[in-house]
Amino acid sequence: MGKIRDITVCCALVVILGLLTGCGNRQEGFQTGLRYGTGRTENEEVKSPTEETVKLYIVAGNDTAEGQMTFYNLSSGAKEQYAYTEGTFFRNRYGANTSVASFTPGTVVKLERRELTTVLSQVQMAREAWIYEDVDNLSVDEERQLIAIGGDKYAYDEKLQVYSGEETISLQRVSSDDIFRVQGVDRKIVSLSVETGHGMVQLINTQVFQGGWLSLDHRQYYQVTGDMQLELLEGVYELTVANDGYGGTTEITVSRNGVLTVDLDTLKGEGPKYCELSFDVGDLEATLYIDGKEVSCEETQQIKYGIHRITIEAPGYDTWTKRLYVNSPEATIEVALEEETGQTSEENTVEEETPEPEEEKEEPQNTAVEESLQEIIDTLKDSQTRSELTDSYWSTVSDIVDTLTGN
Repeated sequence: MGKIRDITVCCALVVILGLLTGCGNRQEGFQTGLRYGTGRTENEEVKSPTEETVKLYIVAGNDTAEGQMTFYNLSSGAKEQYAYTEGTFFRNRYGANTSVASFTPGTVVKLERRELTTVLSQVQMAREAWIYEDVDNLSVDEERQLIAIGGDKYAYDEKLQVYSGEETISLQRVSSDDIFRVQGVDRKIVSLSVETGHGMVQLINTQVFQGGWLSLDHRQYYQVTGDMQLELLEGVYELTVANDGYGGTTEITVSRNGVLTVDLDTLKGEGPKYCELSFDVGDLEATLYIDGKEVSCEETQQIKYGIHRITIEAPGYDTWTKRLYVNSPEATIEVALEEETGQTSEENTVEEETPEPEEEKEEPQNTAVEESLQEIIDTLKDSQTRSELTDSYWSTVSDIVDTLTGN
């Protein structure tokens, strides 16, 4: 009887280990609209993350003048440098020939070298690594070492490589305003490449324009304050500022990680400035209000540079209201009123004040439990060693207990 009990216990352990192993390796069905390339065919053997990453490298630099490429070895964590020649094949993830220029920092690759040399015979983008392009909704949870892209969470570790152009940077230097190219293996992110970075615009001598408005390409609007700073995506912008009869326009170039100083005194010009503003309301008998004061629709109005509220009313039509950003010598506003519906139509060229956030509703308990269970599955998938599984597993179980008990 003792032998039968021992056999039963062993069988139970095998079943439990089998379930855990299956959970850790099961990746099928994990697809997103932006991600491509799982690197697996239907009959291909599923390898553990450790076995896969032994062969993988991340491009860390490419010196085309010297014909040398620097790589980060995902297995050892060391940087390695190899030469390439006209005889080196550069291939995309599907094996087709491609340009060496395609191998930008952050690209996950496999290498082949000529025997007993440091010369590369082939560099190929790794099919084992999935890719997200043009990611603009990335957030980092450093405490838990998680990166969220939209609603999906991925693990990362100390081997995560982050690049801005050719420069290796720390994760703390990335911004939520950046646009990224992300690569990972299974549920772990291994590289982040900043495709479009951000820079800082510092405004000085703002006294004349404080309380007024600044626009970028007439699409983004900011109310001017003292010692104002703007964090913007790199690029070229038309910056316009106006307030109380003063204003001007200039072109600025925001560089990645740079700080650009803009002196608003150079834009105020001679003042106060006025705009000759006309309104075209068709044949309607309309009443026009500028900043609450009634004026004639049929006459040209002189309005100081700055922000003004325009309201037009006509019998049988909805009231039309617009916040107008005035910064030109003359302009004509064509207004097409809509037949009355009992509602007020309001258009804005300037962003309204941000409304107070709605009070958060308590999440149903079953939803919280589902999220916690999903974290267990993610933990099991990400775990590579038995000890790592144990620590991560019990930490997640603790989170579930807190959720269920309301702690």
